[in-house]
Amino acid sequence: MSKNNFYSGNVLDFEASGLGQGSYPIEVGIVLNNGHAYHSLISPCLSWTHWTQRAENIHGISREDLTRYGKPLKQVCEEMNRLCAGQTLYSDCWVLDSQWLSRLFGAAGMHPSFQLSPMEYFLSEQELSDWGRAKKQRAEQENIKLHRALHDAFVIKSLLDDKLAKHSNKTYVNFEPSPSAKLTAPMNQELSKQRANLAIKAAPDRDLYQGE
Repeated sequence: MSKNNFYSGNVLDFEASGLGQGSYPIEVGIVLNNGHAYHSLISPCLSWTHWTQRAENIHGISREDLTRYGKPLKQVCEEMNRLCAGQTLYSDCWVLDSQWLSRLFGAAGMHPSFQLSPMEYFLSEQELSDWGRAKKQRAEQENIKLHRALHDAFVIKSLLDDKLAKHSNKTYVNFEPSPSAKLTAPMNQELSKQRANLAIKAAPDRDLYQGE
């Protein structure tokens, strides 16, 4: 893909069982440029047995949470396809997220109705180098806990929107931020709506949402 590509303003993020071979997605968060958002925990199929305590310590999601509150693979894929059909979504960790997306849809016997692309097409080497620090800083500014899929998707979109809007005169960006392009009132309202639909009464660092 060349830098003439259009930035859609759509972002996808996964949390996973770990990073090693055999890892799989356990949570998905999507934020679209039209203001819609989607979240779900994912109930793993029986053959998905990989698990690392280190990953659980980071995202705070347990196997019991997935068993109790996760949606079946096919339902998650159907909902993602319905929401994102024909669109391009961006990831800040495409190498892993694309593998988890393929594993999710493969296990469900389905194909995505959308494309997942890396955000690297739109950011400079310096911006990529500073990305982790920028995410942490933006999350702190907005009082959002990272390492939950929906939270991360909101933060990633906010940063990408801001950075690309500043360079909107360049040929590789053809983008106008939507009214909800920043993590100000509209997106915080969406987060509040998600929090109002808590699947369980969890501690603040263990937020679990029901899907849309």
